[in-house]
Amino acid sequence: MAGIGYRGNRIKADSLLEVIIAAILVVLIFGVAMMVVSNVTRTSRPVKKVKAEAILRSVAEALREHPCVNMEDTAVDDFRIIRTQYAIDNTDACHLHLAALDGRSDTVAVWDQILIKHEN
Repeated sequence: MAGIGYRGNRIKADSLLEVIIAAILVVLIFGVAMMVVSNVTRTSRPVKKVKAEAILRSVAEALREHPCVNMEDTAVDDFRIIRTQYAIDNTDACHLHLAALDGRSDTVAVWDQILIKHEN
């Protein structure tokens, strides 16, 4: 009684050629998707870098009030901010160089600016 329903009827199945074509299509689609993801991640700016640049911009804005004052390195959020300032010869200007370093001391962002001391 076990096989009575299947006598005389053929069970439909995929041929080997159809399976190979389907596998090739899946591999091609996956390959194209991986290329797109790779290009997007390579060209995008990491959140860490954007955050570090915003912090450097705010530190530079704060230093505009007192442009040529030497200040020590500080820590802001997860970054160590290194400040290098030196006066430009015979002028009321100084060069400000800020660098944001992460926990592994890798440079994440850099800010260079010339500050001019205005006398009121």
